[in-house]
Amino acid sequence: MNYTKFFFLLFLIFSVFTASAGKIEKGFAALKVYNYFEAKQLFEKSLKKQTAPAKYGLAMIYARNDNPFYNLDSAFILIQSAEKLFLLQSAKVQLKLKEIEVDYEHVIALRQNISSQFFNIVCQNPTEVKFQQFLNQNPWANEKSKAIHLRDSLAFDFALQKNTSDDFYKFIAKYPESEFYIEAKDAYDLRLYQEKTKNGTVDNLILFLENFPSSPYKGDTEDRIYTISTEQQTIENFENFLKKFPNNRNIEDAWRKLYQLYMYDYSDKRIVQFLQ
Repeated sequence: MNYTKFFFLLFLIFSVFTASAGKIEKGFAALKVYNYFEAKQLFEKSLKKQTAPAKYGLAMIYARNDNPFYNLDSAFILIQSAEKLFLLQSAKVQLKLKEIEVDYEHVIALRQNISSQFFNIVCQNPTEVKFQQFLNQNPWANEKSKAIHLRDSLAFDFALQKNTSDDFYKFIAKYPESEFYIEAKDAYDLRLYQEKTKNGTVDNLILFLENFPSSPYKGDTEDRIYTISTEQQTIENFENFLKKFPNNRNIEDAWRKLYQLYMYDYSDKRIVQFLQ
């Protein structure tokens, strides 16, 4: 075995690694004094051999708006890649990087900083779609709860402006865990009831009960059927109502009024007839 060549090869590998590591250290040193041009060059030269810290360093540059390289989208892409790669490095390399304050905690902190910047941008011109995109892309963000609240608030306000059962239904179907769910569900039930019974006929009301038997407005619908069916307050009205709607919640009141009308001309014969 040629030991001279072997040791030369080891020396060459060590020299390349040391040079690469030196570039990373110099890059972060340049970054501390805001020498972004030099830092960027050093990080870019280190991408192949020290990928994770180099991408983290570049993400720091792109995430700061005090230099000409500011580009939040690029920073976002780089920091996500750095986060995935950082823990794949050996413990020895991670320990070495920690000496220059480059560790996983700093990577996560930068990722949050970038997410916060995106959140502030969305808040400048907020829409439901933009907040949903933010949530999809930044599930770790500290602003997650606030983004959900603002997204739902905008979506619910839109439904209120439209004020149709269809729009309220879309909201409750899309955001079943929203803090506005109960309010939206109540609005949906009311508008559905109003829209489906706007004709106000008995047939129209019966159809609503058949199609929506669990509606919270079932009782109101039955009351309207009762009022319309017995509008003339005649014996025939009440008899027909009792035969046609035996499950209506006004059935007892209908029997009582029928009895009063029937027994207006009181006699034993009338009592027998009524019982029959």
